[in-house]
Amino acid sequence: DDPYYLGEWIWYPPLVPALVAGLSKVTGSPVHTVYAQAGAYLNMLGPILLAALVARCFGSLASLVALAVFLYQTPRGPTGAAPFYSTLLYSGNFAQALFYLTLLAYVSLAEERRARYVLTGALLGLTFLGHAAPFVVLAVLFLVELARAAWREPRTALERYALLFATAAVFAM
Repeated sequence: DDPYYLGEWIWYPPLVPALVAGLSKVTGSPVHTVYAQAGAYLNMLGPILLAALVARCFGSLASLVALAVFLYQTPRGPTGAAPFYSTLLYSGNFAQALFYLTLLAYVSLAEERRARYVLTGALLGLTFLGHAAPFVVLAVLFLVELARAAWREPRTALERYALLFATAAVFAM
């Protein structure tokens, strides 16, 4: 039951609980201990992958600036309204690493390779399992990219992005 909305129920994306269960099994630590300690390590992937993405797209100096802003900004508004590093293992915090990794895979692989669309689709599906918000942002971005690519080569673009979204659907299941 949802403690905030009478008669409603809570649903959490399954990736973080599955990850915690797996880490608990591998390490032999109780689930509550893994939840308390793993966030400090797993959430480091967000800033690291953001720095890698920005370095890939804009260079090392821009990456350093982006990382400094990411780590030292004070989030304004409700928690989760802006990306930030936290030691708490919440789906919203952890899923930003998947968001950056999906974009990094997309921009790093050559456009004409099928592996680009399969890997990006797999990561998009995992992002959905992590949190719906970054998934929606990425899905809209890829639909815009599809429209842009279809303007030049409609058949090729439709084949590539159909592969991306089909792979995402399989991984999201």
